[in-house]
Amino acid sequence: MELRHLKSFVVLAEELHFGRAAKRLHIVQSALSKQMLLLEESVGCRLLNRNRRGVTLSEAGKVFLEEANQALEHVERAIETAWRVSKGLLGRVRIGYSAIAVHSGILTSALTRIEHAMPEVEVLLQQIEPWEQNERLMTDKVDFVFAPVLDNYQQTLRVHHLTKLPVVVGMSVHHVLASKPIIELEDLKEEVFIEFANSDGEALDVVKSLIGLHPQTVIAKSDPIAVLALVQAQRGICVLPTVLQLPNFPQVTYKPLTTNCAVLLSLISRRDGNDPLLNKLKEILIAPTILAQDHPRSVLIK
Repeated sequence: MELRHLKSFVVLAEELHFGRAAKRLHIVQSALSKQMLLLEESVGCRLLNRNRRGVTLSEAGKVFLEEANQALEHVERAIETAWRVSKGLLGRVRIGYSAIAVHSGILTSALTRIEHAMPEVEVLLQQIEPWEQNERLMTDKVDFVFAPVLDNYQQTLRVHHLTKLPVVVGMSVHHVLASKPIIELEDLKEEVFIEFANSDGEALDVVKSLIGLHPQTVIAKSDPIAVLALVQAQRGICVLPTVLQLPNFPQVTYKPLTTNCAVLLSLISRRDGNDPLLNKLKEILIAPTILAQDHPRSVLIK
């Protein structure tokens, strides 16, 4: 059964006259008659009552006409949907995000931009911890990640820096450095660092990324509250972006650094750029109007 046969049947059902229907279809009457015979042969029953005065629909033909109209509508909708997807106007995007992206307002701003510019795009959100970013992107589990870029990337990814977020030092109010209004990096060289990470190696990467130090001792905790609890108990200190401070956490204080340390909050994605939807979304997500401070700057992490 061919799609053109369905279209011809619908036109013939509207005209109930082979001559007029053939003229509308821009084919000769004999070709239309042959198409209807082939259609009836495919269906396995008579759809048309033919006589010298014209043509009428059989009972089976009346039912078939309703189904044929629905089928043609489905085909038209499928064609329109496929075209919109090919132009990047319709589809689904999977966005991973870290806590920093939420607290900084970058994620909210990005979602607002998508809703305004591409309301038919379905957005699926996934919270991703820093140690999961690389694997989620490279195994195609997410399309974009809003997160800081750490030093442990082994695959080539596309990174657009969105903004810089200041870094502070968290410590117990009883710590020897707690009385200082500003902390120097030199003060921290012998400190134990407790960081939100999945392993001590990743905790070391966090410290190096945030303040450039290579501490002798690091402790990794996968729960941010556990990090602050250990800091509160004077087991060590932590470094973190200002947006992640918990100012009401008891007996913990946050100190700025004399060195202008900051974390780069970035949009991270795979390098492949063949999907028109993802390409359009990337333009929206890195647009200057969603940035907190700096204009985006594209780099490759290798």
